[in-house]
Amino acid sequence: MNRIIWIAVIIGICIYFANGYIEDRKKERAQEAKEAEIARITKATVSLLVSKTNAIDDWDKVLSEGEEVSFRKILTIDLEKLWLTDRPILFVGYIDDIATYNDQFYILKVDRSLLSSLHTLGTALSLELKCDKRKIDSFLKKYPNLVSGFDLSNNVAVVAKIGNVKTSYCIGGEGEREEVKIGEGYCIDIVFIGDVKF
Repeated sequence: MNRIIWIAVIIGICIYFANGYIEDRKKERAQEAKEAEIARITKATVSLLVSKTNAIDDWDKVLSEGEEVSFRKILTIDLEKLWLTDRPILFVGYIDDIATYNDQFYILKVDRSLLSSLHTLGTALSLELKCDKRKIDSFLKKYPNLVSGFDLSNNVAVVAKIGNVKTSYCIGGEGEREEVKIGEGYCIDIVFIGDVKF
């Protein structure tokens, strides 16, 4: 009799853990499906924006020569050829800073995120863009945690018309001088993309 009770207890425990595993897998699949749908909608939104503005969206692929990772030094002239055209560019990164330009505009500083692109470059890139205050205020109201600290899921896609490329230098984590190429221009549009890669 004791043996039958022990077998029943063991079977009950096995069923309990099996049900828990099945429920966990269902939740994981539902979360994966939700994330895939968010990525699909985000990519479609950005694709529509690129199409609407006729933006150049493959400049990083050109700079990396099609490689996923490129540590080749990027010269200012390389960016000038790709960014200083009659077309705007699509730039993916995170908002590093916002400063007042005047009553109507902000200067928005967007740094290129290493994890937001399929092409990693060896030179740090940033944009400093004149942006309409109303557009940015509305955007920040919709995404209030966007600039609340370093977060890999707070990326934005910016369509910008670049008018100038300059080089700046900063001190890196180990005390070495690091070069940053900065595109200056104005913001045409901005969308939140989270952690979706482009």
